[in-house]
Formats: sequence, structure tokens, C-alpha cells
Amino acid sequence: MRRRTAAQDLFAAAARKFPAKTLRSVYLAHLINATPILQTITGQMARRYDPGDEIRSTDFLHRIYEEYGQRGVVTNCVRHFLRTLSWFGCLKRLAPNQYRFDARLPVAEETFPLLVYSWLRGGLGSHQFTPSEFGEQPVFHFLDKAGLPDYFLKFSGVFWVVEKRMGLDRMTLKHTRIESLEEVLLNHLNCPPPCQGM
Repeated sequence: MRRRTAAQDLFAAAARKFPAKTLRSVYLAHLINATPILQTITGQMARRYDPGDEIRSTDFLHRIYEEYGQRGVVTNCVRHFLRTLSWFGCLKRLAPNQYRFDARLPVAEETFPLLVYSWLRGGLGSHQFTPSEFGEQPVFHFLDKAGLPDYFLKFSGVFWVVEKRMGLDRMTLKHTRIESLEEVLLNHLNCPPPCQGM
């Protein structure tokens, strides 16, 4: 008998419900959130690059070596991650190990709660935050964040509560245990369309 966790069920439910193209931003964010070296690489890239910029792995590789050591596995991780970003459509390959930051991935409104879950699951977030704190996370550098404030409001009351505090919208999760949030998200994904967002 194979063991299945709620997180696997959650992403399996999302894969059944949405096409892969709709889930690209969620998959990329989840990959980065779950992998410390990819968080470091993305953080370095977020400080250096915007859409249209040319990217060479050698431009920031020494910073990654400072943290993880100068080993072949680290070099390969950087190169493979850049290749992965090109497969997702964020980077365009110009030459070996040379890319252009081509585009940010759109975030589909209906998949937005999965981004919040992935961020929390990776241990990067807290149970109270503002939309700007969330959007400024380096792990979301390759995502188009224009709609995020509206998405927070859309799901207010379902997964979190939006409150005005000192002139800022502040989100407070309704479910502070990750297992509870997984269960609510899974129910939400398995619910027919009329009950979603309620």
C-alpha cells in the first residue's frame, strides 16, 4: 500500500480540475518554495533581473557558491533551474547558459489559494501578512502579481479574513494548522463551481 499525503491529494485534485497551463504558476512557485537552493537562486535573480534583461548563470553563480560551496552539483542545479524557467516560459534561451527574462507567468484567480498554501507549506510565510508582504517574496519573482490584491479579497472569508489595520489590508488565515488548510483547500477544489469562492 502506498502512502498518500494531503499535499499530494491537494495537487492531484488541482491537476484534475485545471489544465496544466492554468497551474504553471502554482507548480513553479511550489517547486521554488519546496527547495532551499532554488529559493536562494531565485532571490539572487530577483535582486538582479527584470523582464527583458539578459541572464547568464555565471553572473550570480559565485553568490550561490558562497552559500552551498563550489561543487558540480551546485553548478548543475543553477543551470537546470534556468532551463526549467525556460520550459515554464519565463526565460528565452539565447545560447548555452544565456537567457533573456522573457515573461512572468500569469496567476489564475481560481488557483491563487494554492500559491498561499505553497508559501506557507515551504515555511516562508506566517499566518498574518499583507498583500504587499506576500507579493514581494522573491519566490514569486517569476509570477505576474498584478491581480493578487483582488484575489485576496475574492477569497476573504473562505481561507483568510481581510482586515484594515493602520491603513493596510491585513490577511489573517482562518486555519492556522497547515493540515486544516490542506483539508479546506481540498474540499474547495472538489466542490462543484457554484460553491467555490463562498
